[in-house]
Amino acid sequence: MKFILSVLFVVFSGCAQSANVTWLKMDAPPFSIAQGEDQSGICDVLMDELIARIPDYNHKVITLPQVRLRAFFEQGENVCAPCLIKRTNSPVVRFSVSTNVYPPLSVVSTVKTKRSLTDKFHDPVVLQSLLADEEFRYGQARGRKYTHWVQSLLDNIKDIDTVSFNYRSTDQAAVLGDMLINNRIDYGIDYPFIADYYNKLKGKNLLASTMISGTENEFVLGAVGCSEQAPDDFAKTFLEQINKILINDILPSEQYKQHQNGWLGHYFSDYPRLYDEQLLNKKPAHGAGLDKETK
Repeated sequence: MKFILSVLFVVFSGCAQSANVTWLKMDAPPFSIAQGEDQSGICDVLMDELIARIPDYNHKVITLPQVRLRAFFEQGENVCAPCLIKRTNSPVVRFSVSTNVYPPLSVVSTVKTKRSLTDKFHDPVVLQSLLADEEFRYGQARGRKYTHWVQSLLDNIKDIDTVSFNYRSTDQAAVLGDMLINNRIDYGIDYPFIADYYNKLKGKNLLASTMISGTENEFVLGAVGCSEQAPDDFAKTFLEQINKILINDILPSEQYKQHQNGWLGHYFSDYPRLYDEQLLNKKPAHGAGLDKETK
């Protein structure tokens, strides 16, 4: 009898665990914006829609800095993040179908510094030359990760001692702007909408973004990511459910398309076509978040 009860306890414990999922929201507007604000963040609507459409799971949402994401994915619990760069599945993270089309990363600086950067490194900026130049100081939030090509350049060109890191855990998207405005650094790398959102919050045209040479026709794909370290094939099972909802309900909906277009559409010459090709028709993607040979 004790053996039977032990088996039942294990089975029911496993079922209880599989019925729970924790969503990890980055404290990084405009990807995620606190409730009560005038608008939802780029990834907020997606997460809210998925939670509403998967009632058989108990959903918990926590907000944390990007630097802590990996630790949560590695600790063996049922966790997902709604706002990751889509990459090849790894032993740590499994990804959903693509959910966002982001513009390529850019060099972000103050408006004044942009003139000096483009005079020396052109417009679009030759990133390899800029990173190798010791005159201009580079900085980023600790834990910030980039597309494969940009991250490889940083790893191969910048010595860690030459990078100015910011360890602030709140409002991480504003970290870069604050470092620039306070003259701690001369430039960073991020999406152009980060600079635009910062300017909007401050009510001034303080920051400028400059295209990176070779990425003019690129884009970055986003996706939901779930922990492969979770037990009982959680990531595979949960993402199969998520993918069906995304493909059949969320991605084709006018509400979601309009929300994405409002945040990202004006960074592309033909965003509706790109959205249809990459998110609806599931054509082979060549975005920087997937293809390791692109920028």
